[in-house]
Amino acid sequence: MEWAKGHYNSMHGTIKSSWKIEEGYTVYEISIPANTSATLYLRSSSLKNIKESNKKVKNSKALQILESERGIVKLKLESGTYQFKVKSI
Repeated sequence: MEWAKGHYNSMHGTIKSSWKIEEGYTVYEISIPANTSATLYLRSSSLKNIKESNKKVKNSKALQILESERGIVKLKLESGTYQFKVKSI
């Protein structure tokens, strides 16, 4: 499988999620409705392997790093649209 895409019409608005494999990266696109937040789990051995909108995750003001251990990075996302690129290991 090289890509997947889906959405859910929640009572707060549409939640969208997709991913695809592209040039050594897994690219995730996520939309979170206004006035909500979400927890995102990404498989990665290091925060250094993840970029959000082509910036290092540590430099993004729109998210909070909750945890990074055992190959999983846990992020809290505020409402908005995000694009994550995770370098394939």
